Amino acid sequence: QSISVYEVGAAGELQDPIAILPAVGDVRTLELSKDGSRLVAGMLDGQVFIWDVGAREISYRLQGHGGSINAASFSKDEFWLVTASSDGSARVWDASSGRLIAALQQQGWLTTARFSPDGLHVLTSSSDGLVRLANLVETDTVVDVQPDAPERFPEAQSSSAPPDRAQ
Repeated sequence: QSISVYEVGAAGELQDPIAILPAVGDVRTLELSKDGSRLVAGMLDGQVFIWDVGAREISYRLQGHGGSINAASFSKDEFWLVTASSDGSARVWDASSGRLIAALQQQGWLTTARFSPDGLHVLTSSSDGLVRLANLVETDTVVDVQPDAPERFPEAQSSSAPPDRAQ
């Protein structure tokens, strides 16, 4: 098994692989850094690997999740990495050292984890439909949105076209 990293041509066609990395298990999710220098592989067994694409070697093996990795995402500045697992946890890592920065827990399998554009919040979603926005600076500040609470967002109930914002 291997993980191939391709360059995409101007017309959208795949070029020859720029790197072929040996897979180290069953891959569940992949995330490539914007500059193409690092690749994150989230595994079925809960491990996370950060690859140095140019050197074709593993820079860090991140451990701590107790279930499969369902999502991985770099922050906008690519300094941080967030991973989401079926064990209900999201973990924030220093992408340049592999050091664990924060662990966030919620009920149900986590299916998604993303950073806010400013990198100060992590948005997660879980199999039970809960969406959570966690503040990484003020760690006691969390906003939960329950799937059965449309009254909090009445515009979401409308089936009409979105309002014209060009006013």
